Amino acid sequence: MMISAGLPMVIPSCPFFFDPEALAVSVTMAEASDGLAWAGGAITGAIIAYATRKYTYLPLGPLAGYVSGFDVWMPWLTFVVALGAPIVAYLIYEFTCKRLIDEHKLIPLFPDAGVYGLIMVGIFKAGTPRSGYLGFEGGDFAFQHAIISLMMQLAGVAVVIGLGVITAFILSLILERMTALRVEDDMQVDGLDARFWDIRTDVQTLAEIQEQAATGGGTVPRGAPMKPETKG
Repeated sequence: MMISAGLPMVIPSCPFFFDPEALAVSVTMAEASDGLAWAGGAITGAIIAYATRKYTYLPLGPLAGYVSGFDVWMPWLTFVVALGAPIVAYLIYEFTCKRLIDEHKLIPLFPDAGVYGLIMVGIFKAGTPRSGYLGFEGGDFAFQHAIISLMMQLAGVAVVIGLGVITAFILSLILERMTALRVEDDMQVDGLDARFWDIRTDVQTLAEIQEQAATGGGTVPRGAPMKPETKG
């Protein structure tokens, strides 16, 4: 919800404004419809939330629709593309949950719904003039001197993800030596709250779930302090 609240501050900074008509156009000088991107995502997100009984998809749906893009589309096509974005986000979200990947917010949105939107642009808007600036008639900055293509969209996806992975890897190496990004495996299982402050949270840990499944009995009451193990 913090992202939703902050996006209106980002959107007004994207267009160009031309006086005296005060025309606002996007970077690609095309019609856009922000509201329909949100609406398409919200509809599919609500359907998925109702079908799965998981409220998470209520806020995730509109964000997926927005991320899927509303730049070079005509308004009606913006809506259609946004309808499909939450489905992609849903599939990836469920995949990360099943694989116990502790990142359920950004991965379904940006690497997945975002990539979906980029590919859709390459499929449905191939050949659309783009790039450049008004007033330039030649050279690399000539107005709409390039066109959209599926191959260039795929290349862009590969470059962006590749640079992101490389940057994250380098930062991980640096931060690991500065602040220690990892802790011991048994500490991850028990939880840092339990290890450092002897506090048991109201969230069932993986170790508790496995112990409950193995013994078939109950678990330690929620909120009870952990007692250190004694030998002998």
